[in-house]
Amino acid sequence: MPAPPASAVAAMMDRPLAPALRAASCGRDLVFLNLADGAYDLMAGAADLAQVSPSGRRLELADTDLEAELRSEGRIVDRADLSDDRPLPDLPRRSALTEPPPAWSGSEWSRLVAAWADLGFTYRGRPFLASIQRPGRTVEAPTASPGAILRRARGVHQHLPWIPMQGDCMFRCALLLRALTPTERANVRWVFGVKTWPFYAHCWLQYDDVALTDHHEPLAGFSPIYAV
Repeated sequence: MPAPPASAVAAMMDRPLAPALRAASCGRDLVFLNLADGAYDLMAGAADLAQVSPSGRRLELADTDLEAELRSEGRIVDRADLSDDRPLPDLPRRSALTEPPPAWSGSEWSRLVAAWADLGFTYRGRPFLASIQRPGRTVEAPTASPGAILRRARGVHQHLPWIPMQGDCMFRCALLLRALTPTERANVRWVFGVKTWPFYAHCWLQYDDVALTDHHEPLAGFSPIYAV
């Protein structure tokens, strides 16, 4: 699709996405994530006529045909609750995993074992949104010690090879999240990102600009689409 003319851009229409949808631009493509089932969908070339808001919850549309198509598919609505419209985090510029792993204490080992056991009840076989809920999430988010968060991330990564059923990126994020203290996890975001050609979806935990479950360099090609 060609870029919209200046007159069309000036008249761009701000439309909220359906409550269960999030969007991201990947080059010229629009990618949608359905939070109800964790499924992704792609509209090739649609980003030429649409801009995604920093939160991934709204579209600025410059084409009435595209608006009609998105509306007919139920992707956009007239009104939505956007009270939690926080911008998605920027991609991480550092990684906790570049430093040597620490020597762990007995209490840290116990926390990791408890985190792994908890996953058997709160992760496997559950719907997408239920599987990424924060265990024991606090209402407030007091500042946690960055050193403690990074130390725990390195320790969990070090011991992953010995953890049964360590699974994919979602499992690793869920495991580390449960290994953090309530204050630590309140300062961490679980970020989902996508890229296209070929399509690939991935997720990681992030504290500020530090990736906790990945090295940051491979994440540079992703566009964040959702964060919790």
